[in-house]
Amino acid sequence: MHILFALQSAFSLWMLVDAARRGAGYVWYMIIMMPFGEIAYFLAVKIHDPEFAAFRLGRFSRPPSLDQLRFNAEYTPSFENRLMLAQGLHNLDRHVEAAELFQQLLDAEPEDKAALYGLGCSLLGAGRTTAAIEALEALAELDFKYAGYGAGSMLAEIYWREERREESLALKETIANASRSLAYQTEFARSLAEVGREPEARALIERSLNEYANSPGYLQKSDKQHARIARRVLKSLR
Repeated sequence: MHILFALQSAFSLWMLVDAARRGAGYVWYMIIMMPFGEIAYFLAVKIHDPEFAAFRLGRFSRPPSLDQLRFNAEYTPSFENRLMLAQGLHNLDRHVEAAELFQQLLDAEPEDKAALYGLGCSLLGAGRTTAAIEALEALAELDFKYAGYGAGSMLAEIYWREERREESLALKETIANASRSLAYQTEFARSLAEVGREPEARALIERSLNEYANSPGYLQKSDKQHARIARRVLKSLR
């Protein structure tokens, strides 16, 4: 019984950490703390996490080959099978083919978030930066938090590379404030420093590290690596 209780406690803690890093609404913390609430959160939220799905696939089974993905998409041309084929093509750096298939999927479902994200990534890989920006901007309008703010962060980095610094800074600031993530706050601070706004960058990291130092122990543990990076950035600003 003690072992079962310890396992349940560890699982609940994992879900709480995930909710905090994801910026989940307050109601989810209440649910997780209820009997079997951690299981409800896992089934409703965590199991759909792209990173968790990738871990599960890599840990327990071999990913399907491209030939298998093509076979599935040809003989059972469901949206899901064609989406998996497009993602498989992208993962193999066949960005032009992937972009064409993602676009076909969006012709049928214009607001599908996974297809928009895949299209943006594939267009970027194919060197079509302007079109990639359009796809990612459309996704940001639909769901700014998609992929744990990963899509928005990618868009901000593209803006930066394209010398659209003010747009990039504005987007990074929005992400940093909305997510409360130490990683995103540090990235925003780095960008501020690069445009000569060192005092603001220093103040942001100091405030972020202070919040980190006063956060619960399980959150400090999960963000330990990001805290080390933030301290190095702060040291470089002094």
